[in-house]
Amino acid sequence: MAYDPSTGLVNRYKTFDLQISFPDYYSNLDIINYDLMILRLSKPITDIKPVMINADPDFPINSNSSLLDALGFGLTEDGSVSQVLKVGHFTPITNDQCFQRFRIANVDLSEDILCVDPSTDDSICAGDSGGPLTTSIIDSNNNINTVQVGVVSFGNECEPDWIPDGFARVSYFTDWINKRKKLAK
Repeated sequence: MAYDPSTGLVNRYKTFDLQISFPDYYSNLDIINYDLMILRLSKPITDIKPVMINADPDFPINSNSSLLDALGFGLTEDGSVSQVLKVGHFTPITNDQCFQRFRIANVDLSEDILCVDPSTDDSICAGDSGGPLTTSIIDSNNNINTVQVGVVSFGNECEPDWIPDGFARVSYFTDWINKRKKLAK
């Protein structure tokens, strides 16, 4: 599904003709690291401004951007699938903070993971996987740009709690993404 700028809804259905998984995702099926896939749309979308892809491994942790938005159609608080795109607001935490609070056996807490603190009222949920984690930045011309810093990977039972939610860290995959974009054309 894709955003429709004329209605402001995510209600345009698009097909894709190529999918490329990050190869290390399948190297150890006991962990869920390297949870990233590129999809090529069958027909490009040309009427929306694309998001920027973050290449800075220190962003958003060491920046002025303190709030991140995760989007998805996952399960809601009552266990039903959301009929509308939901937005959760999160604060990034360092990997050291994440490692101290995180004890799930099927995740290797390495640099491909970006953790956020779901201790507010928001948490990612089943069905949100693959959704973007974004933030807004202002460029030198005072334009607001959306930057994708992560991809929804895993959470803890849809509950705001002390256990961090995990995202594939886009900056870790930037070189691989750029090489695949060239191959996929």
